[in-house]
Amino acid sequence: MASELCATAICLKNGWDPTGKKKEDGEKSKRQIVDEILNIAIKINEKSASLDKHLDNEHLPLLKTLLSHSTLLSVLKNIRYYRNDINYAGWKPDLLLSGKFREKFDEWFPLFRSFNVLDGWKLR
Repeated sequence: MASELCATAICLKNGWDPTGKKKEDGEKSKRQIVDEILNIAIKINEKSASLDKHLDNEHLPLLKTLLSHSTLLSVLKNIRYYRNDINYAGWKPDLLLSGKFREKFDEWFPLFRSFNVLDGWKLR
C-alpha cells in the first residue's frame, strides 16, 4: 500500500482514476503514466538513468518535482524492493527475514509519511 501511495495521491489530486483502468482506445491511463514517471524518477535518483534522455518528455514538470524529493524516492525504491521479499514468499535468494523487514519498514515509513505528496504533483 505504501508503494502505491504516491501514484494514487497524484491521480487523486488531478481528478484521475487511480485504479489505472485502460482506456477503450488503447491509450495509457494517467495512472500508468504516473507509475512510469515514478519509476524513471527512482532510477534517475539512484543514478542508474539520466534525466537528459527524458528532457523532451511532456511530463517533465512532474518528473522534476519528483526528483526534488530525493529521500522520498529512496524510500519508495526500498519499499518496492523489500515488498518483493513478501511477494516471492521465500524464493528470493537474498530474502529479508520478516523481523528485519518490519524493522526496516518502521525505520522508513515515518520518512515516507512526512512528505506531502499532494503539493505540486500534476501532469499537464
